[in-house]
Amino acid sequence: MSQPPLKAFNTMRYGMVTNLSGLTTGTESPPGWGPETSVKPEHPHYTGKILWTDGGGGCSPSEKPTLSQKVESIIAATINNHWDGIDFDNECNMNIHYFTQAMGSLNNLQKESSYGLIAGWSYNHPETENGKKLTTKIKEVIGSGYCDRLVHYCYATSGLTDENLNYFLDGVVDRQLGGLLVWNYHQLTIDHLKIITERLELNGIN
Repeated sequence: MSQPPLKAFNTMRYGMVTNLSGLTTGTESPPGWGPETSVKPEHPHYTGKILWTDGGGGCSPSEKPTLSQKVESIIAATINNHWDGIDFDNECNMNIHYFTQAMGSLNNLQKESSYGLIAGWSYNHPETENGKKLTTKIKEVIGSGYCDRLVHYCYATSGLTDENLNYFLDGVVDRQLGGLLVWNYHQLTIDHLKIITERLELNGIN
């Protein structure tokens, strides 16, 4: 949690909490920090929301959470340590039923939630077996009415360039999407941050 958020961004996420059994970053051995023991970072210059990310690349075990009690611990960690909400990053077949339940609890407590997925081949082919499963999950999340934002993860496999960054931004602007999630923004160049803030009409990068 060493990186402060940019004031131009309206939401900041810290994580990823990939050890779903112990609710920490890292793995069960060794675990890292977790929302149950870490208070939401405070940054005087930042007025946006700060969420913690549940899940992410390499998260395990799959099908979590499995008990309502675990949902309660997720909510308690968020409330007790003053987080503004949870970003559910479903990259290990997480249990949709239980985390939509968590989204409902967050909503009732005026906390935010988002649901992220890799928008890959299965997402773009809903007629396939895996595509049907993914579509069903997304419909359940949307149908709950509790999710504040749906995040489609896309990756520039050949490295980020002005061309492919503007390609993503064209999609956001032309289709009037809600915004752009930038993971590890501190690794972007100043020029790329400038492109993002100018294209999305944000108020500066400092």
